[in-house]
Amino acid sequence: YEEAHSGFIEPRSFLVACKSMGCRQRWSAGAESIDFNIYERIVQTVSEGPALVNYDGSTHASYSTPPRAWETVYCRREPQPFECTYRNLDVNIDIY
Repeated sequence: YEEAHSGFIEPRSFLVACKSMGCRQRWSAGAESIDFNIYERIVQTVSEGPALVNYDGSTHASYSTPPRAWETVYCRREPQPFECTYRNLDVNIDIY
């Protein structure tokens, strides 16, 4: 994922790798599930202020999809990877 608010001048990129299926399921979970897990697992701060200011389920959901620029760079390789033929597909059309 790419993070523009990490305190550096330019955005930084990070790679997440899971060793277990549970990790993968938690990483790919929906925004509501992430919000619930944060609420259940985060520790109360001494000042009773929010422990996480810039992180919630919606932010996490944006991390689970690679940025368009990464896809473009990946698909410019020769020969073009087969996954690139599936870019920009309409997910609302019927599958036959």
